[in-house]
Amino acid sequence: MLTTPYGRIQLSMDSQPVPCICTVIQPQPTFPDVDGAYLLQYDFHSDGQPHTLCCQLEGAPVAGEMESGQWQEALSFYVDGGKLTMACEGDFILANGYDFDGCYEPFGICLRLTEHTASHRFCFAVAWLTHCTPENDVQTWLSTDTHGLGYSNVSRPVKAF
Repeated sequence: MLTTPYGRIQLSMDSQPVPCICTVIQPQPTFPDVDGAYLLQYDFHSDGQPHTLCCQLEGAPVAGEMESGQWQEALSFYVDGGKLTMACEGDFILANGYDFDGCYEPFGICLRLTEHTASHRFCFAVAWLTHCTPENDVQTWLSTDTHGLGYSNVSRPVKAF
């Protein structure tokens, strides 16, 4: 569990809290206004059954707004002049080689793991600004780009163009 200025972030598997590894994402000089950025990692061990892995903002004062992008599924919350973004690598519209799917909930992101989802580490990132402006708004999204930061949820083959 991670405590933020906007509430606690909890990972759960099939609606039950699960332990995760929580580490600081090193500050990036290109995102100077980000007040906090963390990586939450969960080691999934496949048992051949479907499961739901969720990352949620407990007690969120507002519902999140979807901010998906290339290989990134993100949900942002705007609260009291600040912004919190949670994200994970994935593509909920197209398969794109992922062995899981997912959906947005009002207060988090849920991954639908199938009986074919391989055992591996799933990574969610969370970042926030306590003072969000139109000029720095994108910094939380960029800070939570797990694929771009090298914290991939899957091994992706390089495509030739």
